[in-house]
Amino acid sequence: MTTPSPNPRDNNFDAIRLAAALAVIIGHSCPVVGYGDSPLVLGREIQGLGVNVFFSISGYLVAKSWLRQANLARFFRNRVLRIFPALIVVTLISVFVLGPLLTTLPLGAYFANPETWRYLLNCILVPTYPLPGVFEANHYPSAVNGSLWTLPIEFACYIATPIVLSIPRLRRAGAVAFFAVSVAAGLFGGSVALGAHSDGLAIVGSQTVFFAGGMIIATTLDTHKPRLDVAGFALVTLVTVQSLFASTPAVGTVAAWVVVPYVSLALGLACTPIVHRAGRFGDMSYGVYILAWPVQQVIAQFWPQPPFWANFALVTAVTLILAYCSWHLVEKRALALKS
Repeated sequence: MTTPSPNPRDNNFDAIRLAAALAVIIGHSCPVVGYGDSPLVLGREIQGLGVNVFFSISGYLVAKSWLRQANLARFFRNRVLRIFPALIVVTLISVFVLGPLLTTLPLGAYFANPETWRYLLNCILVPTYPLPGVFEANHYPSAVNGSLWTLPIEFACYIATPIVLSIPRLRRAGAVAFFAVSVAAGLFGGSVALGAHSDGLAIVGSQTVFFAGGMIIATTLDTHKPRLDVAGFALVTLVTVQSLFASTPAVGTVAAWVVVPYVSLALGLACTPIVHRAGRFGDMSYGVYILAWPVQQVIAQFWPQPPFWANFALVTAVTLILAYCSWHLVEKRALALKS
């Protein structure tokens, strides 16, 4: 690993997160538009890999935030200001603009339907997907925003961070313990017959383990001493390990729990930033992530199955414009309240 530059933006994190968000768009195009199975990268669905990268980087940055200033009120204020403003705006636009414009129901019936008001639960991190009469004839029917399922897991990791890192002398051990518990939850949920709860436990455990991987690196990396730039070696490691285990999904998943956080952060903290100006227009990765699915569904409704790359180009262009607006009109202004 390498030490970050004194300039907090002088790294590759903006570029990596934006690439991860675009990977999610590519992967979601397949179920939303109906192109078949999502493309695989090193044996993993590309959208899943993008989400794993998000969690790995988040684990590192959130842990570093707590280690810099272990103030519980400020820590959660900053996390709330990052997650909720854009989420609330997207949810309200979905209910009061997108829904009325696209529903097949009369407006009176739309607003009288309990599902309309239930959708507002997304504002408090309770994933709710359908709006009455919206996208019901699409290839992936009814799901207005299928990307929101990760946000309660992310916020749960925020809650765990000060608990895990609260004792200074045991911070590294706490991060390792969190990693181990997440691995156990993922393995247990994936292997034991727990009915409908099995998949949920496996998903939560599998995502938190990437967050915990980033947390371990945050508590281990000494940012005051220069480190060897191993980004290239890390990339070779990812390709080698994941390629070897691509035909064995369970082993490949376990390998990814270690390799993906390491590679994401090695590239993010590279001595010489590769594309460190990726954020010059704003940090649009979160906006891209929470806006892309509704954009995909709208385009799928009016252009049911265009060529894959034409769909990707259109979705990406529209989503980037909306994410730019989200950053400058909502997210950036909310984050200014930190001070």
